Amino acid sequence: MNLFFSNGLLMSEDVQPEYVAHAMLAMAETLRSQNPPKYKMAIKCARGAATFDINPEKKAFVLTQLGKLLLYYSDNHDEAKVTLERAYQMYLTFGDDMLNARIETILLLCEAYIGGPAISDSYHKALLILRTEMPKCHSNKRVFTKMLFYYIEASSLYGSFSESLSACQLAIDKAISWNDKVFLKGPEGKMEEHALVEINNKVSTMDSDKLVLLNLKSFSLALRLASAISEGRTRSVRDLLKNLQAACQAMPSDVELQGIRWMDKVTITAFACLITIVCSTLQSNYSRAEKYYMMGMRQVQEFLTKSFRLAREYGMLKSVFRIRLSISDMSAQCNMMACKATRCLDNIRDMINFSTRVGSEFYVEYCPAVQSLLGWLATYQGDLEQAERHFKSALKMKPRDRDGFTMIYVSLALNYILRQDFVSYYNAMEYLTPSRLSQCSMIVNANAKLVMGCYAYVTNKVNDCKTLLTESLDFAKQEDLFRIHTLAVVLLSLPFNISVDVIFSTLEWSKRGHDHALLYWCDTLIGQLLEKSGKQRNVTEVTQIDRKLCIVNVKSFSDITKSHAASGLLKWFEGDAMQFLPKEE
Repeated sequence: MNLFFSNGLLMSEDVQPEYVAHAMLAMAETLRSQNPPKYKMAIKCARGAATFDINPEKKAFVLTQLGKLLLYYSDNHDEAKVTLERAYQMYLTFGDDMLNARIETILLLCEAYIGGPAISDSYHKALLILRTEMPKCHSNKRVFTKMLFYYIEASSLYGSFSESLSACQLAIDKAISWNDKVFLKGPEGKMEEHALVEINNKVSTMDSDKLVLLNLKSFSLALRLASAISEGRTRSVRDLLKNLQAACQAMPSDVELQGIRWMDKVTITAFACLITIVCSTLQSNYSRAEKYYMMGMRQVQEFLTKSFRLAREYGMLKSVFRIRLSISDMSAQCNMMACKATRCLDNIRDMINFSTRVGSEFYVEYCPAVQSLLGWLATYQGDLEQAERHFKSALKMKPRDRDGFTMIYVSLALNYILRQDFVSYYNAMEYLTPSRLSQCSMIVNANAKLVMGCYAYVTNKVNDCKTLLTESLDFAKQEDLFRIHTLAVVLLSLPFNISVDVIFSTLEWSKRGHDHALLYWCDTLIGQLLEKSGKQRNVTEVTQIDRKLCIVNVKSFSDITKSHAASGLLKWFEGDAMQFLPKEE
C-alpha cells in the first residue's frame, strides 16, 4: 500500500479524499461544539477539508461550512466572504438541483456583505444576488421573509431608500397573519405613532407563552421607546420602560432562540438601560443615570463575552457595539454636567478605544460625537476658540444623525454669542431655520430656542426673548426636562421680574442633576434678586456648604481636565485620535 502526504496528513492511496474531507469537517464540528469550544482548531480542520480535490457538490458544501465558521467564529471577514462567494458560484453551476444548499450559502453571504465593513460595493452585490434568487424562493415563506429582511437592510445601507420602503410594503403585504408580520420602517421616514400603537396592540394579543412571541413583544416596546425618545416625548417613555423591564424579567436568559431573533434578554436589557440613562440625563437625575450606566455596561460585557462562544449575527453585534458607545456618550455628558472631569474624559477615551478596537466603521460614526463632547469640555474650560475648532471638526466628520448635526450648530451659535461674534452667529443660523428645525426632535428645538432667546436678550430684543424662552420653557415643563426649564427661567429672570420663590424651586430641581455651574448661577441670581428687593437672605449652613462645593467643583474642573491622561484629546481636531492618547501598557 503506497503512502503519500496531502495537506500535511499521511494518507493511503486507498482512502478516498471525500471521506477524509468529511472526516475533517466532522472533527471541525466536534471541536466547535466542545465545552469550551476550540474555534481556531475547528477552522483549521475545515480549511484542510477545503484543500482536497473532491467532486464539485461536496466541495461547495465544504466551502459553505468553512465560510460559516469564519463568519461567526473569527475576525477573518474577508476570507469568509471570498469563501462563501466561491461556494455560491459553484452552486450556480448546478442549476436548481441543489437549491436548498444554495439558499443556505446565499443567506450566509448576505450576512457577510451586510455585516462586514461599510463598503458600498458589498451592499450592491447583496442586492444583485437577492434580486436574482428571491423569485425562486417564493414558496418558502420563511426563507423569502428572511431574504426580504436582507434586501431591506442592504438597500437602506446602499442609499436606495425608496427601494427599501417598497420592500417593507411587500413584506407587510405578503404576511399571512399578525404572527408573521414584522416591524419595518423606512430609514428616511418615521413610523407614525398610531401605527406603532396598532402594532403593539396586535402583538399584545399573541400567546406570550411562546418564547419567540415574548421576544417579539419586547422588541415592539423597544421600537416604541426609540420612537418616543427620538421625538423628545420623555413622559411617554416611563410606562413603556416599565413594560419593557417587566418583559425582560419574564424572558429566560439561558434559552437560545430559534429563527428570527429580534433581540435577546441581555441586549434588550442593555437597550433599556441606555434609554433610562437618556431620560435620566434629560431630567437631570445624575444618580439614576450613574446607576444604569454600570448596569448597562455589565449587560453589554456579558453579551460580548458570550458572543465569543456563540454564533452571533453581525447585525446583532453591531447593535450591541452602538448601545455600548451610546451609553459611554450619555455618561460623558452626565459627568460633564456634574463637573466630574476625570470620569468625563474616561468616558471619551473609552469611546475612542472601543470604537477603534471593534472596527473603523464605528470609529467614523462616533468621532463627531466625541468632537462635540470635546467642544463642550473646552467651553466649560472657557477656551471658546478651541471649542469652536472642535465643533467645526465634528461637522467635517459628517455626523449621520440629523439631530446631532443640528445640535452642533446650536453649540456653535452659543459659542458665537459668548464671543460676541455676531457675523459668525448669523452664518450658523442658516442651519437653524424653522424649516430645518421642523425636521428635528422637540428637544433640539427647545435647545435651539433657548440659544436664540439668549441672543435676543443680548441684542435687546426683549419681546423676541420672551417668546422664544417661553416656548422652550413650555416644552420643558411638558416633558419634565428640568435643566432646560432651569436655564429658561434663569434667562427670563434677567430682563423680566421673576419671583424669588420661582428661582428657589428651580434651584431645588437643579440639585438633582449635580449641575454645579447651574447651581452656582441660580444661587448668585437669588442673592441679586433679594438685594434688589431689600430683603435679607437667610443663609443656612447647608446652603453655604453647597455654594462652596459648587465654586470648588467649577473652578477645579479646568485643572483636573488639563492633568488627565487623555487631556491630549483637547488638541485633536483631525487625523487619528489614538495619537493623542498615551499608549496603554
